[in-house]
Amino acid sequence: MHKSKIILLILIAGLTTYLSCDTFKGTDLKLSTDSTEIPAGGNDYALITATLNKQGDPASNKQIEFETTNGSFSPNEEQDEVIATTNSEGIATVKLYSAPQQGQATVTATYDDDSSGNTYTGNISIIFGEPSASSLPTAGNFNFDCNWGNVGALISTSKPDIR
Repeated sequence: MHKSKIILLILIAGLTTYLSCDTFKGTDLKLSTDSTEIPAGGNDYALITATLNKQGDPASNKQIEFETTNGSFSPNEEQDEVIATTNSEGIATVKLYSAPQQGQATVTATYDDDSSGNTYTGNISIIFGEPSASSLPTAGNFNFDCNWGNVGALISTSKPDIR
């Protein structure tokens, strides 16, 4: 075999090996949740998890911005955006609290890679179903369930008609 053909075969074999390396996997952002449906009412939440990998390895200490179309990332106030930082396993988590009324939310996670200038996004949907007893009160109201044999709270011996 001619010497230049041998060198060319070695170069092609080396290039094939190099192209199959994990360095060409790029950046990957995936969203998951522990529950795709939660009761409406604002007390229940779904845990949203973003997993960020760069070149096949977990990307730690990276900021991920979460945004929702419904519900809140806070149990006490309306908060439709929040930033979370990935841990050593490339995972960032947030809690999405349900809206007071039934409906659906789309949560979008965004990672801006400063080194490449690229933006990566992922979406997930959560349904706010029928409120359960644990999800009340809603909209400043609450329900009170009592047994029929309640004990009177005020009984006056001097005025028996007042109870």
